[in-house]
Amino acid sequence: MRNILWTGTFPPVARHIMAIWVRAKETLLSRFFHLFFLAEKGFEKEMTFFRNKSIVLENKSILQAGFKRSKQDGTIRLLFSGTISESTGVFEAIRLADSLHRNDQSVKLNIIGFCSLSSTLKAVKEAIEDKPFICLTGGDKLVPHHEIMAHIFNSDFGIIYYPASPHTENKIPTKLYEYLSARLPLLIQNYKPWLELCEPCQAAIPVDFNSPIDAAGLLQKMKQFEFYPVAPTDVDWSSEEKKLRHVIKKVLV
Repeated sequence: MRNILWTGTFPPVARHIMAIWVRAKETLLSRFFHLFFLAEKGFEKEMTFFRNKSIVLENKSILQAGFKRSKQDGTIRLLFSGTISESTGVFEAIRLADSLHRNDQSVKLNIIGFCSLSSTLKAVKEAIEDKPFICLTGGDKLVPHHEIMAHIFNSDFGIIYYPASPHTENKIPTKLYEYLSARLPLLIQNYKPWLELCEPCQAAIPVDFNSPIDAAGLLQKMKQFEFYPVAPTDVDWSSEEKKLRHVIKKVLV
């Protein structure tokens, strides 16, 4: 419902009608289901029609066997992966990369993912057309997950920022779990639920994306900060798998 109202995908006149219709249909049909799997803890706050018939299975990471992050000296490789849209902060990622590149020309940015809105994709291409240090992979087509993971393993920093919006305020991005499980250092907005996942393993540098970036100071932190002195915990699928197996066993018995 919130996605319909706030993403800008649908015409303004139709949004409220569609949102009310979808929520009414969800509420009506929910009584015919025994259990709902929720991909986000935040959905428990946003939707009440589950009536205590739900279990949270978060979109945590599954790493391929024998993965290893690589480092190419002399380059600072930034990564923006996943859904490419205004609501997932792609334009802020471009501005951040541009600011850092002006101070250190070894900085590069890879944008990899799918963009569902042609107008947004056009704006992204226009924003990077004079920036050869920014590369776009995917855009108008889906990108295989293994290709995204390869970029994660070969990057130096992941960028995560969501502009404030009701439809994303309770979300934990899947890529946050992917970056953490791969021990990829993060440049992340100062958002408490996300930082709480990062702080125990010192995975992230908070960045105020809504203020002018102190590029020189941020670059110094990126080069000097000790990331992942301890391994991240509870960020991969193993914990969710146990919950799923328990539910399946309960249903079948």
